[in-house]
Amino acid sequence: DNKLVVYKIDRDAISQEIMHVDFMRVQEGKPIKIEVPIKLVGNAPGIKIGGVLIQKLTSLRVYSAPENIPAKIVIDLSELNVGDFIKVKTLDTGGKYSFLTNADETLIRVAPARKMTDTQLDALAEGDAGSAPAEEKKEG
Repeated sequence: DNKLVVYKIDRDAISQEIMHVDFMRVQEGKPIKIEVPIKLVGNAPGIKIGGVLIQKLTSLRVYSAPENIPAKIVIDLSELNVGDFIKVKTLDTGGKYSFLTNADETLIRVAPARKMTDTQLDALAEGDAGSAPAEEKKEG
């Protein structure tokens, strides 16, 4: 029994309108290689004290039977402080698929901002992001 999966979607760079869709014919139980998008969730404490989120990849190459391909790979940022990072090898696949992307590849990291204040750096050194000064509210 053959089925189809969306393999690639080409969009217009400005309007984001779909220009072309490539489909791949798959058979249940027969593994394929496919790109799966990454979805970031949660708020990284390191960003709240002035760190900068750096996302190196927006998708990962996966090897899986079609019935086990995730619609997206969800990465939770809620534990990331300045200096922390997430590598491919730390992601949980539940044993349903494997990554073809290099396992040592860093996906996400929180880098220190160039102009972090002494108070922010002290809070980071003490491991207490919650004591950093609150961000100023912008009017408008």
